[in-house]
Amino acid sequence: MIPHDEEPEHTAAAGEAPTPGMGLGGGRYRVLYRVEEPYESTGHTDLIRTLYAAFEEAGLPVETSGVKHPRPKVAFGPPLPTCCTSDGEYFDLDLKRGLDDLVERLNSVLPPGLRVVRTERIDTKTAPLSSVIEAAEYCLFIPTEVMSSESLDGRLAWFAGERLWQVQRVSSKGTEKTIDLKRAVVRWSYAAAEGGSVARITAKLNDQEGHNANPALILSGLFRLPEEQAALVRVRRVEFYDANGQPLSRANWRRKRSRSLHTKSFEYLRYLDR
Repeated sequence: MIPHDEEPEHTAAAGEAPTPGMGLGGGRYRVLYRVEEPYESTGHTDLIRTLYAAFEEAGLPVETSGVKHPRPKVAFGPPLPTCCTSDGEYFDLDLKRGLDDLVERLNSVLPPGLRVVRTERIDTKTAPLSSVIEAAEYCLFIPTEVMSSESLDGRLAWFAGERLWQVQRVSSKGTEKTIDLKRAVVRWSYAAAEGGSVARITAKLNDQEGHNANPALILSGLFRLPEEQAALVRVRRVEFYDANGQPLSRANWRRKRSRSLHTKSFEYLRYLDR
């Protein structure tokens, strides 16, 4: 992934005083940011409000949609589960003008616990995050007092030998759904660590039949931990994967354009601006 900050700076039009940090034209930016402990228990809605407030405080020229109740044109990736930190969450942001210092602007106003890692200007026809992200990898630190490494090894060996591993998931509305963790969990591994074990679990987020899993379901359904013990496990989302199993952190989001476009055409000017 090529950070936008490394792109050549745009040149101001003749007679126009360049504005520091401002590029020509609008555009869509894919933003990668981290979530640390101060925000690990913050719900998705409150996290969105925090980011919207940061956009306003940073003075970002955000595009809006709607007439009576305009809202920022932002598309977020899958919600981060509560009690979970993250190496990289994503959102797509539409701006009225290009920005060369988007990372610096956002980090100057974001509260401790949230930090933008990089941004990349993408084509508006780039596939949205909701259709790209298929699975997520979680790193779980399980203290010895919660589960010994021998018990963890035995549990994962048992799981590997089963054809089905059905658990019940209760929705926020109280409805129950049967989930097959053998379909939801893509791969797993573990290693001993000081004071406990580290398990790495990759689980589906976008299964067509709904066989998806979050850390809470993994801890309760796979490791059979009661709620009070599951609360002692430290969970961090470390990667997203697409349908081909490729990590999103290495993806090249840019949509290729033909360089043979006519030099006076509108499309060619748009190509140069990207």
